[in-house]
Amino acid sequence: MEIKEVIAMPDSVFARRFWAKVDIRSKWECWEWRGARDSRRCNYGRAYDGEKVIYAHILAYKLTYGNFPARFYNRKKVLVRHLCGNYGCVNPSHLSLGNTSDNAKDMYRVREFNQEQRKLLRVK
Repeated sequence: MEIKEVIAMPDSVFARRFWAKVDIRSKWECWEWRGARDSRRCNYGRAYDGEKVIYAHILAYKLTYGNFPARFYNRKKVLVRHLCGNYGCVNPSHLSLGNTSDNAKDMYRVREFNQEQRKLLRVK
């Protein structure tokens, strides 16, 4: 997993309200979103960005690193990916930009890792 250095989080009333709903831990651990969740789509966190309700991990990325481009050069849609595989995580160092192909590879990598961990636990 690629861990990025987190730049200073903006100190505004809006940002403080957002980060107050996050269980902030060390930069290596997942930061769980404690606010509203979307029960229809993998239990992603939901947050208000000032205009509309969006996924909490996208807002965490925008608050930390700024806005990101709408599309990549190869015309694929830009996504904010969870490198840790935890849909409730909003730790900016666990988030990365990518496209749908990158996201599918991440899901496969995380699923494969989890299957290996289960095998190890069964052996003991």
